[in-house]
Amino acid sequence: MAERTWVLALLALAVSCGPSEAPAPDGSAAEELVRELFTVAWNTGDIGGLDPGAAADSVLFHYRGTSSYTTLGELGGLIAHWRTAFPDLRMELLDLVSEPGTVAARVRYSGTHQAEWFGIPATGRQVSVDEMMFFRFENGLLVEAWEVDDQLSMRTQLGLLP
Repeated sequence: MAERTWVLALLALAVSCGPSEAPAPDGSAAEELVRELFTVAWNTGDIGGLDPGAAADSVLFHYRGTSSYTTLGELGGLIAHWRTAFPDLRMELLDLVSEPGTVAARVRYSGTHQAEWFGIPATGRQVSVDEMMFFRFENGLLVEAWEVDDQLSMRTQLGLLP
């Protein structure tokens, strides 16, 4: 199930609340959605401002050689799970680059593993992991996303690997 960890995170692009503290490129609607994903939904757990109209009914998500369709409705549980396992979870949007129809983000997430996370008991260890995400939009809707994250670093920092 850990492979689907970020599948749902991508769907948080539909968040439409709160101020942004991320770099401000040209301010397109797609960029704003990506910015809100990291600065509001993940950092505060506030998913009350989700707009189901910002993503297609199902988004094709590509993660570590897998592809699956995911819906926006699954997002709340995922964020709650992460924020329970890492109560001090912090998402930092390092870079945001876009061209028409595509937004790319470089992100770093960090936190302390305090509760079960996808079957892994709490380790009490702190993590800081980098990832890159690419989002494709059609007619203003998120329709496809790709994620590359550093799972080797994550698992090593949790003490699961030597």
